[in-house]
Amino acid sequence: DMVAQALALARRPHVVVATPGRLADHLRSSSTFSLRKVKFLVLDEADRLLEQGLADFGPDLELVLSAVPARRQTLLFSATLTGTLSQLRGLAAREPFFWEERGEVRTVQELEQRYLLVPEALKDAHLVHLVQTFQDLHQDWAIIIFTRTCKECQVLNMMLRRFSFPSVALHSMMKQVRGFGVGIGDLGGLDIPAVQLVLNHNTPGLPKIYIHRVGRTARAG
Repeated sequence: DMVAQALALARRPHVVVATPGRLADHLRSSSTFSLRKVKFLVLDEADRLLEQGLADFGPDLELVLSAVPARRQTLLFSATLTGTLSQLRGLAAREPFFWEERGEVRTVQELEQRYLLVPEALKDAHLVHLVQTFQDLHQDWAIIIFTRTCKECQVLNMMLRRFSFPSVALHSMMKQVRGFGVGIGDLGGLDIPAVQLVLNHNTPGLPKIYIHRVGRTARAG
């Protein structure tokens, strides 16, 4: 609810947790709050936020960065060390503190993993069959399907809705999330306890991305 969020921002909270898109929407539409006194800027999933490279932070993130003071502490957290993040280290005015976890990367032991080798032309048909089979067995559980692009996400959502599955698309081209369900969990971090199945429509290019995706279920710890 934009109105409720605007009222909360007008009360000048000490901490604001937001996606760049939603925070940029408030900056464009409201003059009741300011980010000029921000001391700390935290970018979680920094590799995804900056995936377009240093030349293009995206209009939403650019607006947020222009609204916060230049003299601030910026903290970036990322599951993968991309070329853009490495460049940012070199551009810092002061030597930045950098820490990288070099422990073994693996999935949790309780996670059951399977893969299907199917013809490309029949991949979506197999996907529908998997979703239908799983729903028949577990009607109260949720499924997350990861896609490679926003377009694939939107097309798959339309296809699933065509087959009467209760589906919603979540991607960076959307201004806000609607219809994902009430009380299911924290959409910002996708910490959704009801999720018991994660489907990768395309194999991720990096092992860390795969582990991050399948970690939405059978959470470590």
